[in-house]
Amino acid sequence: MNTGFPKSHTTGKLRGWVLYDGECAFCTRWIVRMENTLMQRGFGVAPRQAPWIRECLGRPIDALPDEMILLTPAGRIYGGADALVLLAQTIWWAWPVYAAAQITGVKRVFRVVYRWVAKRRHCLASGDQGPGLRGRRHGPTGWPAQFAAEVGLDAQRHGAKKK
Repeated sequence: MNTGFPKSHTTGKLRGWVLYDGECAFCTRWIVRMENTLMQRGFGVAPRQAPWIRECLGRPIDALPDEMILLTPAGRIYGGADALVLLAQTIWWAWPVYAAAQITGVKRVFRVVYRWVAKRRHCLASGDQGPGLRGRRHGPTGWPAQFAAEVGLDAQRHGAKKK
C-alpha cells in the first residue's frame, strides 16, 4: 500500500483523510457542513472516487466498504460508525459520541444505525423517504417503527404488553 497522501489543506500534521461518496447528495451535503471542522483537526476530505485513492490504496474503489472511510497515514482503514466514533473523539462537541461508544454494546448500536441510514442515503438526500416512509414523519407506522422492526426492536419480542 502506498501511503503517499497528497498534500493536506491543513497546517500541521495530517491525521488522515475522510473519504465520502462524491456521487451521493446526502454524503456531499454532510461533508460540506463538516469540512472546515475536520480540516481544523488535521483531516483532509476527498470523494472516494478521486483517482489518487485507488493509487494510494493499490486496489479498486469497488473493493472498499460502501461507507464513509477514515484513512490514516499509516494505511489503516476505518469505515462507517467506527470512523465516525474516531472522528468524534477529536471534536469537543461530538466527544460524547466517542465516550458513549466505549460502553459495552453501544458501538454495535451505532453500527446498526449507521448501516440503516447509509442504506437509505440516496432517498434521504432527495427528500423521498422510500417505501413505507413516504409522507410519514412520525408515529407508529413512520420511520421510527420501521427502523425498530428492521433492527429487531419490536415491542412484542421484548415482552411489552399488547394493547
